[in-house]
Amino acid sequence: MATNAKPAPKSADSIVTKLCRVALKIESVEKKGYNDHHKYAYIREAELTTAARGLLADEGIWIIPAVTGLERTGSLVTLKIDFQVIDGASGETLHIPWFCEGSDAGDKGIAKALTGGNKALLSKLLQIPLVDGGGEYADSENTRLRARGASSNPQNERGPRTSRRRTLYHQGARAQTVEQGGIFVGHPTRWTQSQRRGLGYG
Repeated sequence: MATNAKPAPKSADSIVTKLCRVALKIESVEKKGYNDHHKYAYIREAELTTAARGLLADEGIWIIPAVTGLERTGSLVTLKIDFQVIDGASGETLHIPWFCEGSDAGDKGIAKALTGGNKALLSKLLQIPLVDGGGEYADSENTRLRARGASSNPQNERGPRTSRRRTLYHQGARAQTVEQGGIFVGHPTRWTQSQRRGLGYG
């Protein structure tokens, strides 16, 4: 016997209204990545997706990156992406064109470009403030940060930390990595004397 199936009710709220609700729930995201070689903090994709993914899913919104163009210049990869922000309830879709770059001498240029593009899209779409380890807004317009001569290193911003974990890994006789307070310190052969003292190794 045939039945008359009722269509799923459409959401009364627009996709922009839902994105606004998501944005209001994210106060800021801390830069937890640290480049030990160049000495700067950076935002990792995991921090942004952890902050936004569940909230977007609660609103029935999903983001799909569609690569529409690719250029290579030496080790530099440039992607043109159509980020599709889709409301699962209404079908309303925002198309956001985006350019992303990734540099790698091997085969990771495309992956780096996609990761960088996704991070930038999430932070700009939801207007998420990025902060350093001390809660300061980590951008070039923060004159207070420049005035005190602070670097972007979370260790420098917060001052000395109590080590939550100090583990020395060995592969044969070769020391690999040490982590202090969740921050990668680097290969032991590149430690300064102060780092050795701070970690209790000399």
